Amino acid sequence: MVNYKLHYFNVGGRGELIRHIFAQAGVEYEDYRIDLKQQWPQLKSNYPNGQLPVLEVDGKILPQSYAIGRFLAKKFGLAGKDDWEAAKADMYIYGLEDVLRKMFPLIGALVLGKGDKEEELAKIKPDILEPFLVKYEQYLKDNGGQYFVGKELTWADIAIADFIDRLTWIDAHILDGHSSLNEFVHRIHNLPNINKHIEARPKMPF
Repeated sequence: MVNYKLHYFNVGGRGELIRHIFAQAGVEYEDYRIDLKQQWPQLKSNYPNGQLPVLEVDGKILPQSYAIGRFLAKKFGLAGKDDWEAAKADMYIYGLEDVLRKMFPLIGALVLGKGDKEEELAKIKPDILEPFLVKYEQYLKDNGGQYFVGKELTWADIAIADFIDRLTWIDAHILDGHSSLNEFVHRIHNLPNINKHIEARPKMPF
């Protein structure tokens, strides 16, 4: 039996996708949550590049969130049925990364209290978040409305649903006018294993 240990902060951030993949696969792992303010300054030098998340697999260390996600998706049958679907899933994942990087000031306000949340949201909602939602809703519709890639669940669906759901924590009305995405998020998060994880997880700022 493989022993998995996820090292990450007590936030969703780049780690929640990994937790959701484990949940959907029904695979046990240790969810080691590090306090960003109290523990991280002392522990940072212990990790590759001073960054998290890190996945420990039978004592071997794998950093970088998307490398971890792709590794687990392949292992648990969530990477797509062929190379083309795997590449399409990657495409959507990296699209999320483009948006996430533009959200860093907003995330800093939410997680670290650096800046004003409402001001930072107002800066990126019309030009970054809204176009992203429009584009991804069209991608979903173009693929039939159930999944983003092919006809089965992939880690891209899990990642997109998680990311958009956490956007609703910031702005409860952000999916107004995006009924297809709203239904998609609820459907993915009502999958029994993912729903069980969501119900049990601690409260997080993002």
